Amino acid sequence: MAQIEQILLIDDLDGTRAAETVSFALGQVQYEIDLNPRNAAQMRSKLRPFIAAGRPATCTTPRMQGQRGKSAPGTSPRRSGRASAGHKYNQAVRKWANENGIAVPDRGPIPEKVYAAYERERNKGSLIAILTAPGGQVSPR
Repeated sequence: MAQIEQILLIDDLDGTRAAETVSFALGQVQYEIDLNPRNAAQMRSKLRPFIAAGRPATCTTPRMQGQRGKSAPGTSPRRSGRASAGHKYNQAVRKWANENGIAVPDRGPIPEKVYAAYERERNKGSLIAILTAPGGQVSPR
C-alpha cells in the first residue's frame, strides 16, 4: 500500500496556514519561524530599516570576528592536532568555490568577495538573503 505524507506549515503567530519558513539571526542565536504571506511581508517590512542600516556578516568563525590568537580562560593558545573551525570553514569555502567555477588559491587568503558569495549561497532563502542586496560580484574562472 502506498502512502503520501504531507507536511502542513502552520503560522507560528496566528495559527493560520503558513506559506514559508523564514530564517533569521539575532545576537548569536539562529531562529526559524513559519509564516503566512501577510505575516512574512510584515516581518520583512519592519526589519527593512535595520537591514538597510546594517551590514551582512560574511563569516561566523572566531577568526573572522577578531578573536584570532585569543584563547579561552585556562586553555593554551597552541594548536592541537585537529583542524580549527576557521580552517574547516576555509576548506568548505574553497571546495564550494571550486565546485562553482570560482578561482581561489589552494593556500593563503581567500578574497572577501568569495566569502560573501559563499555566505549568500548558504543563506539563500533566509531573511538576511531576501532583504539584503548582493555585494561585490564574483567572477567565474
